[in-house]
Amino acid sequence: MPSHQLSPKKKIAKPKRKVTRARGAPARVTRTVVSGRVACADFVGGDKRTINYGFTSQDVERLIDKVLAFLQAGAIFLPSGAQGELRAELDEETLTFQAGAALQLGQHRNERAYLLSLTVRREYQIWATKFIPLAARMDVKRSVEALDLPVAFSEFRVPREGTDAVAQITYEPLDDITDALARHAAFVILGEPGAGKTTTLQKIAFEQARHLLAGGDGRVPLLVRLSQQSNREPFEFLRAEWERRTGADFADALAAGRVLLLADGINELPRDDRDERLKAWREFTQDCAGANQIVFTGRERDYDRQLDLPRVRVEPLDDARVADYLQRNRAEGLHALLDDPKTRLREMARNPFNLSLLVAAYQSNQRDMANRGRLMEWFVGELFAREERLAHRGWLHRDTQTRALAQLAYAMQAQGESTTLKVKIARELMPTSVELNGDEVNVKPLELFRFARAATLLDSSVEPDVRFYHHLLQEYFAALELLKRFDAGEDPSTALGTSLSALWQAKRLASEMPPSDVGEWDALPEPPATGWEVTTILACGLARDPARFIETIRPHYPALAARCLDESGIEKPTAVTERVRADLVADLNNPEIHLRARLQAGYALGHIGDPRFAPQTISGAQVIAPQMVDVPAGEYVMGSAEDDELAFDIGRRIWRGAG
Repeated sequence: MPSHQLSPKKKIAKPKRKVTRARGAPARVTRTVVSGRVACADFVGGDKRTINYGFTSQDVERLIDKVLAFLQAGAIFLPSGAQGELRAELDEETLTFQAGAALQLGQHRNERAYLLSLTVRREYQIWATKFIPLAARMDVKRSVEALDLPVAFSEFRVPREGTDAVAQITYEPLDDITDALARHAAFVILGEPGAGKTTTLQKIAFEQARHLLAGGDGRVPLLVRLSQQSNREPFEFLRAEWERRTGADFADALAAGRVLLLADGINELPRDDRDERLKAWREFTQDCAGANQIVFTGRERDYDRQLDLPRVRVEPLDDARVADYLQRNRAEGLHALLDDPKTRLREMARNPFNLSLLVAAYQSNQRDMANRGRLMEWFVGELFAREERLAHRGWLHRDTQTRALAQLAYAMQAQGESTTLKVKIARELMPTSVELNGDEVNVKPLELFRFARAATLLDSSVEPDVRFYHHLLQEYFAALELLKRFDAGEDPSTALGTSLSALWQAKRLASEMPPSDVGEWDALPEPPATGWEVTTILACGLARDPARFIETIRPHYPALAARCLDESGIEKPTAVTERVRADLVADLNNPEIHLRARLQAGYALGHIGDPRFAPQTISGAQVIAPQMVDVPAGEYVMGSAEDDELAFDIGRRIWRGAG
């Protein structure tokens, strides 16, 4: 953690009217004034009269009225034209925002302009209505967002203090994420990759921004990506973001209870100091939540309760939601493929990101969709193909871009970096050239970044910083480089100084497992992740020899080898599958393996088939026979003692012989 954290006397206290500024806080806010006419949006009325709006405060207020009128009537802003404008149509009237206008509004250092930007930014604006069916005029960029899926939430509930010993932790269904907002001053949303965590925050931000612009009361949403924190402590990071967008003093806003902080991507913090950073966020939350409200998101497998907050889980899509999505997108024929017992497509379809890709692939007459790596390969190819049709000047061949982006993504993961890099660091990690068809092709990083942003592979909203548009895209490109190194037989003499096997050195032994601070009612978490799990599973699906690839992983991380067999979409190679099963069974009975890893092994066995419970035929009936153990002869007490306070009444009756 950086050395310039707030001292105890400088901490942000719970809401007071006056808050001590952090060291170096500016005495006044510097505002940026733009002179001259700058195009922002155009409105064409039913009488064909055109009105041009700029970025002046008067124009912003008039635009707010127009946008609210369009939204309240059910209009939505959709991508239009090759330049990326956003256009909405209503009763023969058209309102068009110029390319990049929403982002510029969001950085205009004016609260009203910032709130307006949240209502028209493409990734937020989808929430203007409950469902937005994919339309033919929407380009493939929409597929990466998977925003028009109705996700469900549940809250992790623990028994109240004093509850009897048989009480159980439960996940209580929530009607909507607003239920959790109404209950908690701070909480964390958890889910699998692509489950809809980020889009949930965007939904919250959009709805709150529209509510405030319409004259409602409440807090101003501030959505930040934790990967952009760099080495700043929480207050300094948030102050810079708040003042850049609203132009107002952040300490004053905290004191007045005006902040709705939406902090996205716990799993995108650097792995090496994630716990220390989350400790600082926990302290900030304790100081500032209450008058303000704070919501975090993260991957469930990468979160070890460091924030000590209530947990809300994004639930997998149920069959009804999947069917509704297929019907609205005219992909009912996909049902037969989802129900094929030979594939895991039904399970894949429970993830919003995957379902959107499956539908897009199905509509493009793709039928081999069970392989997650191949599905991502197809999707990235579609993004490249779209940009190739636009014939960008100086366009780099897609293979050149792919190889360069693969090296960048791999380096980001290997160094434990967050998923957002300063452009200078990203340029240093980029190769100066890549080999294409036997030739060395020079790569200019800034050109590559420009083309990758156009293809929606990199996120243009954080420019000039470099971030993949979706964490799964980064993991896909890292998988390509991982396979390249695997096929080349990479050894410890690599530039990074480690063999590939080091990527799969998971903590499994009781002697090496770090402590887990779990509550009385919490289940033990899985062992700490290495950060390479999803990348490895994608790489397995793309591997020329999946059996050899899994065999390399197996001695170091048998549970991940099992996930490759189960989740990559490959046909299970018989020999290596049997060896992985044997490894997992051995772990279950090995006292040197920590209980967390043994539980993980049992869970993995349940997915790939436990050899101890193989079906067999007895007297013509197919059964799964229970395992039997020898018990020495002798007397055994069964049931509970009569004076056992925790015993059920039936147990006491049995003890007395009452039956």
